[in-house]
Amino acid sequence: MKEKIFNFENVHLNYVETNLSLSNMPLLLIHGGTARWNTFETILSDLGKVAHVYAVDLRGHGLSGRKNQNYRLRDYVEDMTIFLKKCITKPSLIFGHSLGGMIALMIAAKHPLLVKGVIIGDAPLTREVLKEGSNELIKWRDKIQYYHMNQIETKTAKETDFKSSNTRKRLINEIMTNLTYMDPDVLTAMIDRFEDTYAGYKVDDLFPRIQCPMLLLQGNPKLGGVISDKEAQKALKMSPNLQHKKIKNAGHTLHLEDKEEVLAIVKPYITSFQ
Repeated sequence: MKEKIFNFENVHLNYVETNLSLSNMPLLLIHGGTARWNTFETILSDLGKVAHVYAVDLRGHGLSGRKNQNYRLRDYVEDMTIFLKKCITKPSLIFGHSLGGMIALMIAAKHPLLVKGVIIGDAPLTREVLKEGSNELIKWRDKIQYYHMNQIETKTAKETDFKSSNTRKRLINEIMTNLTYMDPDVLTAMIDRFEDTYAGYKVDDLFPRIQCPMLLLQGNPKLGGVISDKEAQKALKMSPNLQHKKIKNAGHTLHLEDKEEVLAIVKPYITSFQ
């Protein structure tokens, strides 16, 4: 897959596009905070067989442009909205993981004509969970400030002892690699400018406003998923358009931990729109 650049105003977004099935159904993949489009590589080719897939690096992430201090949720929403309007140019499905799921919900609520359906991949549903996640990011910010790439890999290897699973080792290495492709101010926005960064994100307001079908993928809280069973049930009561599936063998990074189960759920959901 060849990476492309979508330019608009003074922002440029790096993305890849794949359509192995010649499907007319656009599917926009939005990664989580601190990640990049590559986090979807485990499932990208499979999704490309049932949809016309676009996977984008958010501003400040991966190879997309940097915008000092403009890393607020509303900035990401605006970028993805313009990408939908100007690059994809037709109503689309959106699969957002974590922060990407938050962005997808806000787009669906604000721009219903652009969105045919939403897949929410273990996105935080409360500000308390968001705050906990921001506090957890402090240790990653400290590491990227003090270690360059080869030192990060050495440090990671030392911190991941032989008792750790291969999946955990891979996830830690992925996090550290993603951080080297990211503007450090993204973390500053999430940690030090928390209130401004996440202003406007209230699922109690968003879910009832969204009219399109939604699928909530919940990671297992015992394995690191950020949505509790109680929160998932509450979300279902907020909207008759919401379906829910729990991935029992994966934590927060669903498609990296159990791609087979994720694909088994997501592919039929996508094809139901065709």
